[in-house]
Amino acid sequence: MTARAVRTAARIARRSASGALALAATALGLVSLRYLSGDVDVAPAELRESMTARPAWFAIHAGASAVALAGVPWQLAGSLRQKRPGLHRALGRLYAAAVLVGGVSAIPLALGSWAGPVATAGFLALAAAWLATTGLGVRAARAGAVEAHRRWMMRSAALTCAALTLRLYLPLPGWLGVAYVDGYRIIAWMCWLPNLAFAELWLRRRATPAAPQQMTVTVLVSR
Repeated sequence: MTARAVRTAARIARRSASGALALAATALGLVSLRYLSGDVDVAPAELRESMTARPAWFAIHAGASAVALAGVPWQLAGSLRQKRPGLHRALGRLYAAAVLVGGVSAIPLALGSWAGPVATAGFLALAAAWLATTGLGVRAARAGAVEAHRRWMMRSAALTCAALTLRLYLPLPGWLGVAYVDGYRIIAWMCWLPNLAFAELWLRRRATPAAPQQMTVTVLVSR
């Protein structure tokens, strides 16, 4: 295979992966809005206790997280950053606000997890990491540190996608013959740690020299 063919195949693979992410994130984000109805029957069994015990926190978390998840593909789209920087900044502000609300509202839900302290710790750690990476990304944007901003927001996006991987892993305990509660405790950690590890590996492979300070860059917020 020629070098040109390899580059073409890689480009097609990247676009296919981006398209799949956009479709999955948008679909799950829209589907998650059903929780705003307050109808417990629309929730899977593992979420009904939280939805019943803390309905306001649950609705806030579901709504904000749905917005953040639906925004991930647009925030990662290089063409949008380059061609519509104003729109990128506006969507970035919306994404950061959604993460702030979604992360804070996740705390009382994690503390009341039906699966016990292991699951609680996993979801609390996820909320803390989600808030921290996004906050550091916003701070880097305000400072004009575009490369640091890009890296922190990639980590934030990986953690946002825990909503996707969580749902992919939920059937595994039944398929593997593991008690559901034990599997759920593991999933509370596995839904986001591999995502973050993958993001770190990807960032290391694509590491670039820091941009010169005088370079004009697109940042999350206007300087």
